[in-house]
Amino acid sequence: MKAAGEITDRGKRYRAQKNRPPGRKLCNFCANRKNVDVDHITGNESDGEPENLMYLCRPCNTTKGIVQKRNRIGIRTRQYNPAGKVPTFAQFKHAAAILLGRVQGDAGTATELIRITPPERRAAYAERIAKNPAEAPTLAQYAHAVTIHKRGAHDEGGKIIHATPPAIRSQYARQMAVYKRKRRAAARAEVPF
Repeated sequence: MKAAGEITDRGKRYRAQKNRPPGRKLCNFCANRKNVDVDHITGNESDGEPENLMYLCRPCNTTKGIVQKRNRIGIRTRQYNPAGKVPTFAQFKHAAAILLGRVQGDAGTATELIRITPPERRAAYAERIAKNPAEAPTLAQYAHAVTIHKRGAHDEGGKIIHATPPAIRSQYARQMAVYKRKRRAAARAEVPF
């Protein structure tokens, strides 16, 4: 039973959705435009301040939550403020990579670095990520990942697949389908009936 004046977790999430971050509604970590919600950077849903909110797609939000839980992050316990400077794009991307489990690093520091990045700057960084998919895995890397990934497993193939933005995944899937059709057609042409 909740005390008077206390709001439920659902109420906190609803409040966050009403207090949206600035910028386009796209994932600030991978630029995905599907299934994007407002995320509490620190993992503390009681902190609904604008600087603690950003857009994340559900896969990035889930992964970030797992990394933060593994590192016992959920309620902000320390302040990270590198001399009051706004993190650069590279620092922001590195912090996002830590929170997505793609690289090793201090998840607490990464969380605080994302938090001190002003909401307008986070939105601008998300736009930059959307415009520069060149950092995504290549078709060859993606195809290899698909062949080695075991469904439901947290393996190297899954990491590469998740690191590929959804729009590029779709493009690669179409290219791989065309390649498979050509290989099958060539194999049929070689087999005598």
